[in-house]
Order: sequence, then C-alpha cells, then structure tokens
Amino acid sequence: MIYYLYNIFRVIIYPIVRHLLPLVSKKASARVEFEHNNLLRRPLLEKADFAFEVSSEGELEQVFPLIQSLIKRHKTIELVYASESVDEKIRALVKKYPQQVRSFILPILGYQPWSKLHNVRLWLTAEHLFLCRYDFFPELIDYGIKKSQTFNLISASMKGQESKNFLAKVYYKWCMRSFDKIVAVSQSEKDKLINDLNISPKDIEVFDFRILQITNRLQLYQETLDQKWPLWRKFREVLNIRSQEENKKKLILGSYWSEEFELIKNLSANTILAIVPHQLGKEKIENLKTKMQLEHIPFLELNLETESIDLEFKGVYLINLKGILCELYSLFDVAYVGGGFGLSVHSVLEPYIAGCKVFTGPKVHRSSEFDTISDYDSGSIQSYNSLGELVEALKNIKTSETASEHFMRHFEGHIDAIELWLGISQEDN
Repeated sequence: MIYYLYNIFRVIIYPIVRHLLPLVSKKASARVEFEHNNLLRRPLLEKADFAFEVSSEGELEQVFPLIQSLIKRHKTIELVYASESVDEKIRALVKKYPQQVRSFILPILGYQPWSKLHNVRLWLTAEHLFLCRYDFFPELIDYGIKKSQTFNLISASMKGQESKNFLAKVYYKWCMRSFDKIVAVSQSEKDKLINDLNISPKDIEVFDFRILQITNRLQLYQETLDQKWPLWRKFREVLNIRSQEENKKKLILGSYWSEEFELIKNLSANTILAIVPHQLGKEKIENLKTKMQLEHIPFLELNLETESIDLEFKGVYLINLKGILCELYSLFDVAYVGGGFGLSVHSVLEPYIAGCKVFTGPKVHRSSEFDTISDYDSGSIQSYNSLGELVEALKNIKTSETASEHFMRHFEGHIDAIELWLGISQEDN
C-alpha cells in the first residue's frame, strides 16, 4: 500500500520536480543530467544474482568486501547508487567486470513508476537484495519484500532517528522489521534495534565491513605514499628525529576545521604537530596560513611542489595533499579527528587502525565508528566537550600501544562466518 500511495504522490509532483525545478536550480539541473546516464549506459549483463544499493562512497566501502567475495565466486552483481561522488568507482568496477557487474543510478528527480529506466523496482533482477545504512526508498523496500528471496541490511544504525518526526519513525520501524537479516555496525546499535524496535536477536549480527577496507588500505600505505607523495619517507625521518631529540609526541590534526584553531595555537609548542585540513581549497589554506602568521606560529607547507624538508625547522607542518590522510596516520602516535565541534566527527577508524590514540570533539552521536572502537578498546579513544579540555588532555597524554591489532584480527576472523550467515558463501559449504 505504501508503495502505491508513494507512486500516486510522485506522479502528481513529477512535472514540478522533473521539469520546473531544474529551470530554477542548478543543482537540480545537474541531478537530472546525472540521472540521464541511465539511458546512455547500456550494460552487457542483463540479469544478476545479488543486488546492492549504496548512497555514496562511504556505503560502497561498507559493502565492497562482500562484492569482492561474490566476484571471486563468479557471481553476478547489480549496483544501485544515488550520489555522483561514487560514480567513477562504480563505473570502473563495471568496466573491469562487464560480465559480472551492472549498475544503475537511482532516479530521484526523474522517478517514473511505469518506466524501467526511471524506476529501480522495474530495473532490478536479483533474487538477493542488500541495502546499506538507511536509504529506505519505497521502491527498494517494495522490491525487497515482494520480489527478492532474501532482503538484508548492512551497516544498520539508529543514529539520527531520535530527531525524526512521528511518521518518519513509524516508516523506519516498518522498514527495519521488513529485513530478513540485519548487520549492525556495533553492539550498542544491535542492543538499540532489539530494545527499541523489538527485532529478534537471532536476526542481527554485529560487523563493520569498512574495517576490512581500511585495514587493506593501511597494509599498502607505503606503496600508496610512494606513488602519491614520494617525499613522505623524508618526512617520516624528520618526524622521528625531532620526536626523539625534542622528546615530544607526534600529533596529527586530521580533517581539521577552522573552528579548531585553538588546538594549533596551544599545541604547536608542545608537540610535533601536523595539520591536514578537511577543506584544501586555496582560499581555506591561505586563511589558515594567515591565522598562523598573525599568531607568530612557524609553519611549513608541504605539497606536491615541496622538494625538501629542513631538519632544522621547528614548527607546524601544514600538509596540503589530497587522498592520503588515511595513510599519513601511520606516521603518528596521536590523532585528533576534526568535525566534532561542528556537525559530526569524521572517520575515527582510520587513525585507530593505524595505531594512533584518537581524540575528538563532542559531536560523536552520528559516528558508529566511535561506538565500535569504544565497545572494543575504550581506552584508545576519547571525546571532549571543550577545546580547552582537549588541549590539556593532548598535552598530558602518555602514548601507549592500542589494541588495534587485536581489533583487526577479530574482525578479519569473523568475515567468513558473516558471509555464510548472509548467504554469500552458502554454495561453497
């Protein structure tokens, strides 16, 4: 019934969102053009065994170990995705495995209930559908309930649901109870699903597939840095020499935001400090450099044009390089992950798995990664409500080994059991 009411509503608003909205909104116009690619890209694969829906790049990382496992088992896969940010990676996957992978951009503005190329419910062919996180579009839910043999949810979390209105909460609960099996991102999220939504414990397992992705990436960190920033070996050498000579901790501010400048101001003299801003636009970088100059904080900008690093330099390293933050964490003892004094903290799994003690601001309520680490190794991650408290904690921290290696082995040792439980590997047993 929900799907049919939804279709009536979409038919009514179709002329507005598809034809009028793009005339007044560049964002809507770009979205329509993006969705138009469904008409231009015709897959070689006509039917698939398994289907995965992901919103963006983060969700693709969550399900990618399962996709890899299925490809190795010569299964066929169809991918449904919403964001343009993940388009390049999915297109590359289809190009690499044209006989095993097909893809489809989820129509949001161009949705038409009657059209196969504008309604994912009519496009999907797989008997096994996996959703990721909480993109519960009615057309996907209806397909999962009525047309798929198994309907499973990966990376389930109730974070953010408390702020939703009554109808949204009712719909969310109905969707969650429609899945055959659910993989929660942490034990605390599993407990919430059981207690708040009355879902049977036997239908829920705990696993975070992104841990495997980060682990694989960090195992190759040297090769990645050799390719993307050859000067990194000299940088590591300088960090280690300075740390020993000055008896200071190596601290990285990852995904740094401008409102966190007090950390730079108060920690630059007490630590071997490096900053990797979340926003690397020219204006943002210049603003940060100006702030440090006004506060008389010596700094050295490191980018692809940097040819050498002076061992005599005593100040802050401003790293203006894209796509290597995960790998850079391996060079440090302690990491502060930004965003916690804004909307939400960024990835804390990356520095933790790299072996860092991890510190954040207070906004961790949306971070299932924070919960996962806290459940397993609470002493290695801390959040603070004020920058002043955080500064004092970072000044006084005594570095010690984390339990990240045991943490990784725990998850690596459970992947086979999770795949079997989900039916990914059932034919191999």
